[in-house]
Amino acid sequence: MSKTFHITGLQVSDFKKITAVRLEFDGTKPIVVSGDNGAGKSSLIDSMFFALNGKGAEKPIRDGATKAKVVLKIAGEDQAFEVERVVTAKGGASLKVTDGEGRQVPKAQTFLDAMFSDRSIDPLAFMHMKPKDQIAALKVLSGVGAQIDAIDADEKKLMEDRRIVNGTVKSLEAQLDAIQVPAGAIPDREVDVAAKASELNQIADFIAKANEAIREHSALVNQRDNLQLEVASLEDRLAEAKAALAGLEVNVGASKTRADQMRAKATEEQARADAIRDEISRAQETNRAVQLKARRNDVSDRLTAEQRKANEMTDKIEKGRSEKVRILSESKLPVKGLTFTEDGLFLDGIPFQDLNTALQIRTCCAIAMAEKPALRIIHVKEAALCNRATFTAIAEMAAENGYELIAEHFSEQPIADAIHIINGEVVA
Repeated sequence: MSKTFHITGLQVSDFKKITAVRLEFDGTKPIVVSGDNGAGKSSLIDSMFFALNGKGAEKPIRDGATKAKVVLKIAGEDQAFEVERVVTAKGGASLKVTDGEGRQVPKAQTFLDAMFSDRSIDPLAFMHMKPKDQIAALKVLSGVGAQIDAIDADEKKLMEDRRIVNGTVKSLEAQLDAIQVPAGAIPDREVDVAAKASELNQIADFIAKANEAIREHSALVNQRDNLQLEVASLEDRLAEAKAALAGLEVNVGASKTRADQMRAKATEEQARADAIRDEISRAQETNRAVQLKARRNDVSDRLTAEQRKANEMTDKIEKGRSEKVRILSESKLPVKGLTFTEDGLFLDGIPFQDLNTALQIRTCCAIAMAEKPALRIIHVKEAALCNRATFTAIAEMAAENGYELIAEHFSEQPIADAIHIINGEVVA
């Protein structure tokens, strides 16, 4: 079978606005249909695609007629086929495809579907698709859709993971800023305050004992003084008082010596206790600084780890994007400079929707032609949007790719090399 086919003939009766038309084409030159609004130029073109897929016509039968019939001839280098599709007002429909020898092709619609691309009907519909639908179409067309989807999925997960890590980084940075460690050299270990406190308790016990000895001494002194008064007033008891006094003098002397020793020692211990209290206070300040230093070091280490993790994720994202660019550059995208991301379609870095209309049309046609089905036809429905240079470029593009260009053009008067329609009939 021939590798490529084109439309070589069309016979239409009572289809939409067409009464009866019989046309022949050479398969290489553009098929341009002109006419006024409502003249039937769209009906004529629609009949070709109706013959191929049975679509595009809610009311295929012309008003007043009982059936519509379209016969489309397609031919390749060494083979030809005739497609005949009929619909009746009573709801009947038939499709028949015969080869050049008159043999009927089995499973006619399946046969046509394999030869024909729906994108050929209206390649400019790509202009009006949502960006995500444009991207989906290009993924299929490029042959690398699965690779791109895998990279996009990895990037999406990495970006979500990085978002979480960056949140942790910000939190740790805030914690780090909130921890203000005092200036100066700070040890790495806390001071043993408990040992100092134990020593302080021992000193307190000793001072309590010293105070008790001093109180005992004071009590003895008071007793002695009272006895001395009693001796002065009670001469008759002088001997007895003197004996008692002598005994007390001995005790007073001994207690004084002990009290003086204890007082001196208590003074020393009090000074030592004050020094220890100062040490404890300084130790507590040092320990607080050590704790702050340890906290800050811990937060700093965690921050460094999270920053490293975020940077690794960023590197992976960038590698994925670079790989996607490489894959796209090596893919079968039909237009040089055409790329796509999750955000949309770009041509030479410019968003597709920001391109001028002429460039959008050329790009859409190039995309449609890239599919290269067996039946090489392409329909520019909105040719009126094209200036002469753009239309010429599309025609040249079609010729280079072996496509038969089908276009409709608004014109009240016949134009050169065009099929002119008036009231559903060909007049030129």
